[in-house]
Amino acid sequence: MKRFVSALVLVASTSSPVLATECPTLQAQIDAAIGTRYDPSAANARQLAAEAWALHQADA
Repeated sequence: MKRFVSALVLVASTSSPVLATECPTLQAQIDAAIGTRYDPSAANARQLAAEAWALHQADA
């Protein structure tokens, strides 16, 4: 059981930085999808995207 947990921790610690490089691509996709929309759902998406980008910058 200790080996399994150790392996899981090792995989999790090495894969999270790899996934973090996808954030700029996803941010660009969100910006393109929102475009120049000004409806409430687009405003909510902009706010959530800004929060996500701030979290990405904090981890970098």
